[in-house]
Amino acid sequence: MAPRKRTKPENRRLPQRWKWHGGKIYYQIPPALAGHPAFNGNRRRFLLGETLSSAHRKWAEVQAQFDLPTPNDMAALIKRFREEEVPKKRPTTQTGYLRSLGKIEGVFQEFHPGQIRPSHAYAHADRVKGGKHDVRVLSALLSFAVRIGMIDHNPLVGQVKLEGAKRRSYVTDEELARFYAVLPRKWQLYVELKLETGLRQSDLLQLTAQSITPDGLFRATQKTSKDLLFTWTPEVRAIIEELRALQQPVGSMFLFATRTGQSYYNPETGRADGFQSMWQRWKKKAGVSFTEHDLRGKAASDVTREEAQAALGHTNAAMTDRYRTAPDRVKPLGISSRLKPKKQ
Repeated sequence: MAPRKRTKPENRRLPQRWKWHGGKIYYQIPPALAGHPAFNGNRRRFLLGETLSSAHRKWAEVQAQFDLPTPNDMAALIKRFREEEVPKKRPTTQTGYLRSLGKIEGVFQEFHPGQIRPSHAYAHADRVKGGKHDVRVLSALLSFAVRIGMIDHNPLVGQVKLEGAKRRSYVTDEELARFYAVLPRKWQLYVELKLETGLRQSDLLQLTAQSITPDGLFRATQKTSKDLLFTWTPEVRAIIEELRALQQPVGSMFLFATRTGQSYYNPETGRADGFQSMWQRWKKKAGVSFTEHDLRGKAASDVTREEAQAALGHTNAAMTDRYRTAPDRVKPLGISSRLKPKKQ
């Protein structure tokens, strides 16, 4: 969090985060440096001295321990990242990135990018709501700093391991059957295709007649731009044939179109509000709580890890494992039989 605006005249000419209190000058410690040995373990404020000259001498000692940067290095990096990299993200991703960058700028504003250490990242992740996402954005920011030559390496890569948010509990077949029963036939086919492909909502809602090829169902994924071709199986072919046979708005190219022939998904906002409203009504009617995205987890859980990784378009198995929500099936060991008396 950035320091508050100064209201007392005696503090206005002091360096940032310095303030007079009780006739002494203190430094307000940023959250990321709370408890650092350079501040004798203090977490909120650090005594610099009783006069400006003594405060500057003490601050020079602190600077020597941190090799503190010239001002605005982090601010300049964040500004450039916002302008050059964030616009490349999906709209919903941009919103999350901008929120995290605001917090990063407040906490790490006095750092040079090369001074950030894994301990700072862990401290932020533990103390701040949404801190884990902030740290992932921070790592992306530092990788960008490497690319533009500001620092030599990203100190967080390979050093900071944060557990991702756990997916909800596994969607059972019974839950799915109840939900499936209340759907119109068009949206039953949507669920069937979701389970066969594991495609994200944005990708399914943007499938068109051009997605259907002689070799299978093709989609360049919205989030990762990865090209996926789902080869024809009897199940997928039957779904697509029935979808094409359904009455669609005249002139629409989308397989799951609105009444006006448009896609439910708006790529400019990254949202599908009309579709989500329908989904909420169906959930309430069926008495279930799982989300549309949870079906992607079920698709990943009901097949092998390798099959799930390929279908979901993940570059690494660790990401796929986050989606695999089904409990591990374990065969009982049969050891208790040893307790039974042996037959004579």
